[in-house]
Amino acid sequence: MTSPSTADHDKRLEKHANRSVMGTMGCQKTCKVEKLLKQSHGELAWSQRQRLAPAKKNNRIRSTDKLRKEVLPLQLPRLQHLDSFRLLENNSGPRRLNPETLSHQRLKQQLLETEIGTRRKECEALEAEVKKKNQTCQTLENELQDFLHENKHLNLHLFNSSNKTSEYEKVKSEYAQLKETLGSVTQERDLALWERNQLQGKLENLEQVLKHMREAAERRQQLELEHEQALAVLNAKQQEIEVLQKVRELRCF
Repeated sequence: MTSPSTADHDKRLEKHANRSVMGTMGCQKTCKVEKLLKQSHGELAWSQRQRLAPAKKNNRIRSTDKLRKEVLPLQLPRLQHLDSFRLLENNSGPRRLNPETLSHQRLKQQLLETEIGTRRKECEALEAEVKKKNQTCQTLENELQDFLHENKHLNLHLFNSSNKTSEYEKVKSEYAQLKETLGSVTQERDLALWERNQLQGKLENLEQVLKHMREAAERRQQLELEHEQALAVLNAKQQEIEVLQKVRELRCF
């Protein structure tokens, strides 16, 4: 019969094996782990059946003895022959197993236990490896999440950069248009400045001419005034001459 500690250990082993299989999903060596676990489970089941076989036989014998004790008072004459047959069967059962067979079975059981221990160690090693792989997977998942977050940030930055690039191209085009307009306006300004300078020169010349004309007009007025004054003096002299001539003529008569 299986001991509680062995059964608990087998259950823990099976539980760890199942958890190991679940942990190795998405990681490498999954097929190898499942194959080893299936083989180990098969050997454990076979070993348990081998250990349970004598216990089942003993339970069957004890059940038969109990039934015989309950029915014996009722059917004692009939069961005496059956009891004798059971006793012969029980006595002859162990004698059918010679020491060599028992030694071979013990050796086989020891080999199985050794193999089971080896398989358990392999399962534990695989479980440790699975835990390590799980940690690696978790690390990779964290790195993947960080990468996705960084990628999202870069995509957003790229989108903003694309918008900025579009805005830059638009501003650049507007700048080129404004530069061209500025060139045209600059040419017009230079032409206007040249025309203004030309007009300024003409204006200065006109001012000089006007100044000369004013001076000539003033000189003319001055000459006219002097001419009038000279005429007035001349008229006065002529009148004096006429008066003197008249006086002279009067003296002659």
